[in-house]
Amino acid sequence: MDIRYRLYPYPVLAYFNDDYIDSKFEVIGQCEKNGYDIEVKINVLLENQKLFEMIKEGKALIVYHLECSQSGYRNIHRTDQLQDRVTVKASLLNGELHVCTFILANENLNDYYNDKFNPEYTKPIKFIEKGCVLAVGKQFNWNITKVKSDLLKSSSPFRIIKNMDPNVSEMIVEYESSHHIIIKLNEKDLAIYKSMRDDPGVRDILNSAIVVPALVYVLGELAFTDESTLEAEFGNQSWYLSIKQTLEKNFKIKMSSLKGENIFSLAQRMLRTPINNALEQLSTVGSKADGEEGEY
Repeated sequence: MDIRYRLYPYPVLAYFNDDYIDSKFEVIGQCEKNGYDIEVKINVLLENQKLFEMIKEGKALIVYHLECSQSGYRNIHRTDQLQDRVTVKASLLNGELHVCTFILANENLNDYYNDKFNPEYTKPIKFIEKGCVLAVGKQFNWNITKVKSDLLKSSSPFRIIKNMDPNVSEMIVEYESSHHIIIKLNEKDLAIYKSMRDDPGVRDILNSAIVVPALVYVLGELAFTDESTLEAEFGNQSWYLSIKQTLEKNFKIKMSSLKGENIFSLAQRMLRTPINNALEQLSTVGSKADGEEGEY
């Protein structure tokens, strides 16, 4: 959505007209990558007491319209705060992200008048419908490159295999002498995993139960090892290079500073927060189970 210079049938505070005097609606926008997310930060400078009071009273809202035409992403964010942020999954974007900021009427307005109207407007506006534009800010355009690195795709550093020791029932994680992080499950657990891994409805549940704790374990071990030692021991290992690339490119974290990070939180973000998705999947599975009729 590109903002077009246009005329409105009533005064609108905008940078491209003179409908108001001694008033400002200026917007400062920033777009930053945060892991696999894109954060859009908006700071609004509003110099118009009437509009400011209307926002605080809930009669008007600040609205961000976000759109990426190439990927088909579109979203509306509503707020009553002059400083706010919107987080978008980077996987939903590819190409130019457009962000437009408006102040919209949050209810039908009767006899609306602003003492900062241009003197040419001498009478109140009889009626402004809810959702109509009261102010327009400048548009921001940012080019978003699609993130390619994904620890859960086909090039994943994880391999889940059968534990050949029948006496071990718990999950085992090994990484020291392999090009992959090896996750060993007992025969029964592996069979269950294989029967469910291709079901998108439970994929994040499986990842939360198996892959997240494995990554937490490995990151914890790496965090307390000197970087020079890491490079010497694992510098040629595929799993190490994959983790290092993900940390540096997507999270701006060096291996040497890993010790200062919240490992559990970082592991979830590196795997695109499967725990959050897992809870949603569990709620769906649970609701389906509740709706099934049992035989007695």
